[in-house]
Amino acid sequence: MDRTQFPLPLQTALLTALAAAAVPARVLGVEADRVLSFNPGKFLIQPQFDAAAQFNGNLLYSPPEPEPGNTNAVVSDLMWTLSPGLELQYGRNPEHAITASFYFDQLLYTENPGFNAQQERATLGARLEFGRFKFQGNTSLQWLDTILGGNTQTLERTPISRFVWLDNYRLTYDATMKTDVYLAVDHNLSDFLQTVNLYDTGTVRGILGATYKPSEKIGVFVEGDGGYTTIEPNAPFQLPVSPSYVFGGFVGARGNFTPRLDGSVKIGYEARSFAEDLGVDVASVGSPAVVATLNYTQNVRRFFNFTYDRRVGVASQVPDQSYIFDIISVSATQALGTTGRWMVQVRGGVSLGNYSDRFIGGINYAREDQTYTAAVALIYQANAWLTASAVYSFEKFTALFPDPVAERTTGLNDYNANRFTLQVSV
Repeated sequence: MDRTQFPLPLQTALLTALAAAAVPARVLGVEADRVLSFNPGKFLIQPQFDAAAQFNGNLLYSPPEPEPGNTNAVVSDLMWTLSPGLELQYGRNPEHAITASFYFDQLLYTENPGFNAQQERATLGARLEFGRFKFQGNTSLQWLDTILGGNTQTLERTPISRFVWLDNYRLTYDATMKTDVYLAVDHNLSDFLQTVNLYDTGTVRGILGATYKPSEKIGVFVEGDGGYTTIEPNAPFQLPVSPSYVFGGFVGARGNFTPRLDGSVKIGYEARSFAEDLGVDVASVGSPAVVATLNYTQNVRRFFNFTYDRRVGVASQVPDQSYIFDIISVSATQALGTTGRWMVQVRGGVSLGNYSDRFIGGINYAREDQTYTAAVALIYQANAWLTASAVYSFEKFTALFPDPVAERTTGLNDYNANRFTLQVSV
């Protein structure tokens, strides 16, 4: 994506118009929610505006102690983000409505103005009911332009233009009061729009499942899925890649397990293999798979969230390489005071990636990734339409390679990153 895609007058007009719509209207003697929400017929129209300032102590994801001769020194910067947007809803009942949103991000770097960029984000969602049929899902389109960290670090530490497309749709048929059958389609695409040492990946996965409800609050389900992943190079020095297939099966339960605990848990097995149309002898990889999301409400002032995701993925740096990842995250939210407007939230997470053996030119590109994150946030919700937050976050990434040559050619390195963010959302 060209960072000058939007002419400067258009950028200025868009930012000015939507920022003006976000000014609190109480000074005019009018409730702000009446100004910021329009209801023509069955439509609901709401202008949005976010503004954030983030200090990043390691902008380029550099190692804490660069090796001699390594010019990738630790750089800090203060980045400003202005995000005007618009949200639309057709249908007054959120359980039977179509929604859409669009956001424009202006990214401004204080010390590195050459990294300044614009981003666009759009979503489309629907929740519809027709007799015994229920249809729900969403599409997300993002044109992004930021520096990549974690297991998608690049050889050049500059903003990377990319297009990310996500789809998730499900059609459910209520066969009886206690049973249903559903068909779902998941799609994800990551397309880099410039020369970079990462591969484009796109996966389409179909899911067929059935649910039995032993009670009104709990559903037990079984499902099977299968998918196809296309992989494309982005640089002339990258090797061609075989397409990949993934298959899995799960059993699980979802709903309100107790008056205070709700969520979804499914356990199964997942396998991934690569086609042999390029003459590549790559063994398939299989693993137990788990997807869990649990919410525990201790009381009206304190609640907890837990997620665990263990699946099989495709490497973005090395051709015909798969990996097993484990992602765990927990958070705790506590209301402060008696007004209900102040909250403090603590979050933590661990991500582990185990990459399969892959020999290219006598070099084994197997590796193990470890990412540790922690954050604490102070949130103030002045009213239903205005929220402010202050967040401190820490991230530590480590990549363990059996072969040092593989480490140098992938561009991955260990790093620590400290960030402090102030944000206001209207």
